[in-house]
Amino acid sequence: MKKKDEMDSDLALESKIFFNSVLKVTENHMPELCEIIITFSVHKLIEKKQYKGIEDLTTEDFVLATQQANAWMEYILGHHRH
Repeated sequence: MKKKDEMDSDLALESKIFFNSVLKVTENHMPELCEIIITFSVHKLIEKKQYKGIEDLTTEDFVLATQQANAWMEYILGHHRH
């Protein structure tokens, strides 16, 4: 098992790689990034409503998932403005 400083170093490295990947994605692959965020939001909604799977989703659920994704983006934008 790794020591805490090694894990901190690994986390810092992986965070930097992730950040740089997001920068590249936002330059050329915005639709794919949006799809990933919406998919994450849909999965959170499935868990919250205790659905068995995606087949239980309604159009209203997709609207709610998209609204949640928008709320996360607004939070980020508001967070960085201050």
